[in-house]
Amino acid sequence: ACCTAEDAAWQRMEQQLIDAVSQAEMNRLSGEMADYIDRKLDKLEADVLLDLDEKSAKLFRAASKLWREYRLAESQFEGDLFREGSVHPLIRNRAYIRITQQRISDLSNLNED
Repeated sequence: ACCTAEDAAWQRMEQQLIDAVSQAEMNRLSGEMADYIDRKLDKLEADVLLDLDEKSAKLFRAASKLWREYRLAESQFEGDLFREGSVHPLIRNRAYIRITQQRISDLSNLNED
């Protein structure tokens, strides 16, 4: 499973973020985590597509495109609340991660139904 106790790479990144001593390091690590979870989502979406017929696949691709636009806008908005601070990238990345985790959970449940 992605980004849980069973995901050793995710746990390592979480611990590195906790142990980070500078804001720049936290910003960099949270960016790496956002990239990592995005790759996990890409794989899950590809797996979901394998089970869909042509019409459902077209609808899923359209929904995924719009969802990604929402995720980007929402994470930018949340980060912008701290635009003057060095914490801005961390807040933006954490929002991106949180929203992506929810999408992964939703798609995982869809795949199990």
